[in-house]
This record gives sequence, C-alpha cells and structure tokens, in this order.
Amino acid sequence: MKSFATIAAAAALVSSAAALPFGWGDWTGPNPATCMDNATATYLVAAFGSLISDYNATVANAILADDLVDWSDSINELTGAALGTATFPTKAAFEEGQGSQEAVPWETVAIEAYTCDTIAFRWIVPLPPNTIKGNTILKTENSAGQADTWQIKTIYTEFNSIAWLEDIGGSVTYPSE
Repeated sequence: MKSFATIAAAAALVSSAAALPFGWGDWTGPNPATCMDNATATYLVAAFGSLISDYNATVANAILADDLVDWSDSINELTGAALGTATFPTKAAFEEGQGSQEAVPWETVAIEAYTCDTIAFRWIVPLPPNTIKGNTILKTENSAGQADTWQIKTIYTEFNSIAWLEDIGGSVTYPSE
C-alpha cells in the first residue's frame, strides 16, 4: 500500500507539472521570449508614450509590428472617421499619422495589468485648459522569439476627445439643461 501511495504521489506531481502554464522546465516563472515580463511591459509602455510625446521613427520601427492596427473611436471622432473602424489600419498609416503630430506632454499614470501578451495602462496629457485622461490596451507579439524582441501588434486607445478638441482650439456646443 505504501508503494501505491508513492507512485500515486509521483504521478500527481508529474501530471501537475505538465499542466504548468510555463512548462515542466521553468519553475521560476514565464520564459521572457514567450511570455512578456514586467520589464518588457514597462519598456513597451514607455516607448509607446514616447511616440505620442515626441515621435521617433527608430523607436516606431523597434516597437511596432509590421502588421500593426490601431483602434480608437476617440481619435476617429476627432478626425471625422467612422466609429468602429480602424484608426490606423497599417503600421505605415500609424507612422504617417502619428509622425505628423506635434509633440504633447504624455505621462503614464500606471500600468494596471499585463499578461503574457497584453498590457493595460492609464495615461494623461496635461494640456491646458483640460488634462486628458486615457486608457490604452496594447496587444503584443514576439515573432522573433527573443526576450528583447516584443512588439506592439494592436492598439486600443480611448480618451476624452472633447477635452482634447478644446485643448487644440476646437469648440463644443454643450446641450442646454
């Protein structure tokens, strides 16, 4: 009976180890080549913010995947594009659109969560007269398979577009009460 208990315990250990999300050989955590770590998430958020605050083509090429798509009804509302459509359907469109924008004072408020391939964070742009608050979700990929080759594949961003419009000199007629 004692040998049966030993065999059963060993079988349970082997089967549970095979079910680990990081595989049998990695008991310390995810492999940074296949699952983004905190340092990578922090780097990608900072680099993404730098593209908004002071666009740089070298940074864009390093962190944006070739098949990038950017979605934002907030931006679509400002530009007159149809809601629910891709804001920048390609990397080239993002580079052209964002690369032609004036620099803004972007600040990351907090990275709220990240998983192996997704980052959720909050940010502000403190332009007068309104501080714009926004949320962004970045979906990432690592097609090169190295710890330092993570790139942003999809961007989902929403923010107070009326505040942004007012900050850049636009006006809004609010409904009367």
